Amino acid sequence: MAVEVVTGVDDAHSRFWNDNVSIKPFDVVVALKAHLWAANVPWSFERLGTSVGVSASQAHAATRRLAEAGLYRPADRSVRVHALTAFAAHGIPHVLPVPPGPLVVGMPTPHAAPPLCHELSYSEAYVWPASEGVPGRAIVPLHPALPAAGTQDPQLYAALALIDALRVGRVRDRQLAMSALDRLLGEPARDASWVRARELARDAG
Repeated sequence: MAVEVVTGVDDAHSRFWNDNVSIKPFDVVVALKAHLWAANVPWSFERLGTSVGVSASQAHAATRRLAEAGLYRPADRSVRVHALTAFAAHGIPHVLPVPPGPLVVGMPTPHAAPPLCHELSYSEAYVWPASEGVPGRAIVPLHPALPAAGTQDPQLYAALALIDALRVGRVRDRQLAMSALDRLLGEPARDASWVRARELARDAG
């Protein structure tokens, strides 16, 4: 099912985010996508950008900012997952918070989406505004293209919904979100440096 972003979300981003921050909200999306792809999908910046709805140059610029922040290793194109999860737990709630907006239609997030929807129950959903979906309070996504990108990659969608729980959730929601995010990102086959070590060990043997 194709999901289009509702007109006006780009304007919301320009008002909501501070263009002067060193790490931009979209960079978190790139880090998650690159890490989830690391072991299983050979990727180029063109493919990475296309998968999240931006150009190759925008994807490359995101990895450059991530590297400057110590969250990405350009040499082997791997995400420093422990640093990323630490930033998610202790940084995102403070630097990327988001207040629930008006009632709209859209794609469910954070407690209304997997995996937290299986553990939490609220009377009101939160959603990324989109052309179709379910009713709920609007949550400005980390990037306007996320509804479409989420429909194409269930793991990325789950990771982003967990990030939203850190941005907007209560203390218990954040604790559950971090546990789930640690499990999702901590799978050993997801770490590019781990894969490279396996390859070196195989060649040496």
